[in-house]
Amino acid sequence: MKKELQVLKALANKKRLEILRLLNKELMLRLTEISEKIDLSYKSTSRHLLILSSASLIRQKREGSWMIYSLRKESRKIITDISYLK
Repeated sequence: MKKELQVLKALANKKRLEILRLLNKELMLRLTEISEKIDLSYKSTSRHLLILSSASLIRQKREGSWMIYSLRKESRKIITDISYLK
């Protein structure tokens, strides 16, 4: 039950939904790219990414000095379902 609540809390924010939709479209992005595309500071974007990662909605991997973010395979259905509600 705790994991479900984490996911719902993560999805309850407009900017985090925007990040998820962006990752669904772009596949892999760096923090700087995400921040620029959603018009948010690096610090705020990083905080949103941490919440999404804690809810197991996204994954991150290090490439050199960059952190690369991508949508977890299991999250694609959630994003599709949410987009349907528009």
